Amino acid sequence: MSRLLSPLPGCWRQIGVEGDRSCAELSRVIQCRNCQVFSDEAAHLFERPAPPDYLASWTRTLRENVSLRRLAGRSNRVFAGICLFLGELTLAVSLRGLLGLGPPQAQRVRWVAISVPSGRWVFDIDELIGVVRYRETVCSGAPAAGRTSVVT
Repeated sequence: MSRLLSPLPGCWRQIGVEGDRSCAELSRVIQCRNCQVFSDEAAHLFERPAPPDYLASWTRTLRENVSLRRLAGRSNRVFAGICLFLGELTLAVSLRGLLGLGPPQAQRVRWVAISVPSGRWVFDIDELIGVVRYRETVCSGAPAAGRTSVVT
């Protein structure tokens, strides 16, 4: 059996602070966590190879659940809540609620994430036909007919 897959000796459990405290190094290091043997074993634990199905298992878990959580007293028809996306808490909004549309047409609501200079947002969609990338320099402001002005 390779060193990375062998069980840890766990001397801290027998002669260390969790054992009978007979370790000669204990008087110098005071706590097993300060000992080089403990540090080496921790490094081996974190450097071991992942189990064969590790990535596939997490891929299934993350694909199945968006983990959308409503916030009590804060969620409404536009602000759906927060979700975990790529390890970050991300705001989720409902475009249907923002635009005043009815219930979703699709049986299952899908969520799309976008990244903008102000941060990352997640919103609901019925379907996605394709993704088109464009440069920000080709975008312009809203047309003059769509702008409102206040006269005082």
